[in-house]
Order: sequence, then structure tokens, then C-alpha cells
Amino acid sequence: MQVYNNINIHEHFREGGLKEKSYYGITKLKQIEKESRIQKNKRETLRECTVEIIKIGRSFVKETRELAEKARITGSVEHIIKTTFTFFEKQDDN
Repeated sequence: MQVYNNINIHEHFREGGLKEKSYYGITKLKQIEKESRIQKNKRETLRECTVEIIKIGRSFVKETRELAEKARITGSVEHIIKTTFTFFEKQDDN
């Protein structure tokens, strides 16, 4: 396990960074490496979620435009979306 930890630490800090932080000791370096890996995973998850939100948003705008064309609603995307939501809110009330 110690060898595995040393390899992970060495890969994380690379040679230059490891020399600068060698005064911390192996336990502290392992904690830093682990926290850094967790933060990297969180950033990757956030990036993936952001990409998915953008895809959904683009799809929503596209579908809204198609509905607006069928309903002959014109104007800005904002106007089309407001008009569409108003329409569906009225449908829900009935």
C-alpha cells in the first residue's frame, strides 16, 4: 500500500512539485493528493452536468421554435417562450 501511495503522490506532484512540498511528509502529501483528486472528480462531474444542461436548453429552444412555427407565433425567443408557457398554464387551469 505504501508503494501505491508513493506512486500516486509522485504522479500527482510530479518531480518539481514534489521537491517543493517534501517537507510535508508522506501522510500530508497523501491527504493533499486525495483531496485534489476529489476536487478534480467534482469539477469533471460539474462539467458533464453543465454540458447536459446546455444540450437540454438547446433542445428546449429548438422544440419551442418548432411549436411556435406551427402555432404561427413570431418574435424573439423570449417572447415565444413566454407565449408558450402562458398557453400551457391556461391549459393546466382548464
